[in-house]
Amino acid sequence: MFSSERRLIETARAIGVHTDDVFRFAQQPLGQLVESAEKAHAGQAGYLGLIAQMHQEIQHSKFLRSIAYADQSGALIESTFRSNVSGMNLSNREYFQFHRSNSSSAPRIGLPSQSQTDGKWFLPITQRVNLPDGGFGGVMIATIDIDHFVSFMRNSDLGPDNSFVLMREDGNIILRLPIDPAAMHTNLAGSAFFRDEVLKKHQGSYEYLSPFDGMRRISGYYRSPETGITVLVAQSKRALFYDWVDYSKYPWLCLITTGLIALGMALRWLRQTKLREQSERIVAMREAELRLITRTSTDAIEKIDSAGIRQFVSPAAEKLYSQTPESLLGTSIFDAGGKSHRGIWLEALEKLSKGSESELILWERRAEGTDPLWLESAISAVSAGNVSRPEAFVVITRDVTQQELKKRELDLLAQTDGLTGLFNKRHFSEILNDLIGEDRRDSFTIILIDLDRFKQFNDTYGHLAGDHCLQAVARAIQDSVQGHEAVAARFGGEELAVVLSDCDRQDAAVISEIIRRNVQALGIEHINNHPFGQVTISLGHVTVRPRETWSAQAIVEAADQALYDAKQKGRNRSIGAGQRLERAPDRLLKAG
Repeated sequence: MFSSERRLIETARAIGVHTDDVFRFAQQPLGQLVESAEKAHAGQAGYLGLIAQMHQEIQHSKFLRSIAYADQSGALIESTFRSNVSGMNLSNREYFQFHRSNSSSAPRIGLPSQSQTDGKWFLPITQRVNLPDGGFGGVMIATIDIDHFVSFMRNSDLGPDNSFVLMREDGNIILRLPIDPAAMHTNLAGSAFFRDEVLKKHQGSYEYLSPFDGMRRISGYYRSPETGITVLVAQSKRALFYDWVDYSKYPWLCLITTGLIALGMALRWLRQTKLREQSERIVAMREAELRLITRTSTDAIEKIDSAGIRQFVSPAAEKLYSQTPESLLGTSIFDAGGKSHRGIWLEALEKLSKGSESELILWERRAEGTDPLWLESAISAVSAGNVSRPEAFVVITRDVTQQELKKRELDLLAQTDGLTGLFNKRHFSEILNDLIGEDRRDSFTIILIDLDRFKQFNDTYGHLAGDHCLQAVARAIQDSVQGHEAVAARFGGEELAVVLSDCDRQDAAVISEIIRRNVQALGIEHINNHPFGQVTISLGHVTVRPRETWSAQAIVEAADQALYDAKQKGRNRSIGAGQRLERAPDRLLKAG
């Protein structure tokens, strides 16, 4: 029976390795989605982007059945399997209750469930989502069809009366083949098999009487050190006896013809051959799976050495790099972009060399005659033996150009005032804080601008005309600062602002007067703006020189005081903080 037991153990190991691979491929997108969900909770990203990412991951995955996300109350926010999830609540699910009470962020394999839609069994893989304060923010769920494991197990040629079991690390059965719903969720943690075998050894053989069909079986089992899943492969003693009789025909013939010595040599040779063939089948199976994945994947899969030289390139790379996989072999991964691209890659590879398990980078690829592409690369280290530094890296790259363009478009919308088309106050404040924080060698200026008697304008001509007036003034301001390092923004109501980089006091006076004149030149009627009879503006500006220490509040207050002085002196004029120049001298205007 020894050879049969070894065969059962090796089969269990092969199934366990395949199961680890499937869960690994499922856990990778799960971790990325959890990171996106936590960014959404922190306000760094939107939930619409998270939902789009969930649907994109399910389209690209070869193993996942569905992806879903439930918030901290258990409400199902989105599911890629069902379009209508309104009102569903998962707070009573075993995995939800586990993650709510357990702070671990590690992925977890749940208990099997049967779909109410198509009746199929599936396994959930779940991971906790944290709030910015570390509190419970919900659960991200990925599911795998149990039929995938069933198909793989049935390829094992073990003859009649065989049985397969997948058992979780806590003793819960998550799959039994032949499919037996009564076995699902059965817990063997208190059994002698689990207590004396599984918890003490990672593999071995075991004889037992099945509690499900009453058949006595010999089994081989293997417990994965990676996922904690235990695979049990069993045959009935009757089937093993027939196998043993068939297996023993040749040894008995050898015993008769060649004697005990020849018999021993033959048995040893047969055993080694069988083990070698079995190992070769497992390797071939793994290689076939890898070829299938790289051939059908829409993401480019590459293997590079520690110097960044490509050793393997999948067919999908041709679409991203506009080169055939064969022509990319032997080239450097650093050649696809500029200096900034090279720095991003070197930083990621350095982190992996120091022990990081994986790195995710976003980089831009520019090629002559084509539009820029934004690419996202997931990089993992490949090590062998006791080597301290990785010998190679696996790179999985996908095109995220559309997502990046949409993100930038949303960022621009978040920085822009909807009425005037200028930047909003929030972006103005960010620019001002950046200038204060820099080690500056040049002066910079801010100008605060207010439309004179604008309330009376709205009262006389109506708010719609007031909006059109603001838009016209905003365009005049933008035209006035063309050719300068300037950011124009709506500061609030009828108050506008300009930040001028590399601008001293004289330049600030010139540019302020140009803005004032260009607005007055619009000739917009304003009968209640005495004595001008048309729309005018008052301006206050302040210049901060190198090595001067100002807070953002102090700068704005100084400019606001200068603006107040301009109003007090009769409006339609520009005054600088700390100065009393109502208009820039004509010689400066001509020079500007």
